[in-house]
Amino acid sequence: MPPHQDPTTPMLVTASNGIPELARYFEDLDFLFEDCLIQSDAAKKRHTARYLDTPTARLWQGLEPSYTAGSYEQWKTAIHALYPGTLEDRRYSVRDLEALVNQWSEHGIASLLQLGEFYRQFVAVSSFLVWKQRLSTGEQDRAFQTAFDTQLWTRIYERLIIVDINHHPEDPWPITSVFAAAQYVLHDSTPPVMPSITPSAAASPTTPASITKVPHAQSLKPSQITHTHNAPYIPEPTPIDIKPVAPKNEAILQVFCPGVQHDH
Repeated sequence: MPPHQDPTTPMLVTASNGIPELARYFEDLDFLFEDCLIQSDAAKKRHTARYLDTPTARLWQGLEPSYTAGSYEQWKTAIHALYPGTLEDRRYSVRDLEALVNQWSEHGIASLLQLGEFYRQFVAVSSFLVWKQRLSTGEQDRAFQTAFDTQLWTRIYERLIIVDINHHPEDPWPITSVFAAAQYVLHDSTPPVMPSITPSAAASPTTPASITKVPHAQSLKPSQITHTHNAPYIPEPTPIDIKPVAPKNEAILQVFCPGVQHDH
């Protein structure tokens, strides 16, 4: 067996309601007893008290005559008597289920996160009561739907009758069906996570790398223009600078003016 205050030793944890979790503590001890081959009741009681704080150990060891003369199971029964409500057979009660349903009915269920939290708590308590035959499955189904407020239940009910139009109105809706319908109704209750935009990305917009600057059509030469029509392209004729040329064999007409000397 591991020594006292070893990281692997069992610990008696006190719950939020102030009641120690005896069932978990004894389960951890039973695992060690089996692993370390501890079989005698005296050794089991000694190790059980050794892992406790001093005040609790003295309290448990003072439970006579079960500690010195009784069996290990008799001593455990005397320990449970010190802490009402710690017996595993009485882990939850119908009153616990009613308090849970009333709490969520007053608080309200407005998101998938809250729905999941309520569902887990409800299943833990109600399934235990059904297992112990202290609650029927029909009562379990009816208790589940009473946790929803009138407005939300109306939306859930509208979804239920669409899925199962032949459901008898006197029969309770199964928990699985109500839970699925509630998820459908509350599917948009959780806002989506929007991607963050860094200042650098916002300040410098992305420019496509494949964009090529195209010159204006008027600045293009005819051979650079691409035609998309079926008609062939006919280039414009190049202007020709025509200069008058005197005929070679034609005589040159000269006009003689009086008083002006002309060269021949």
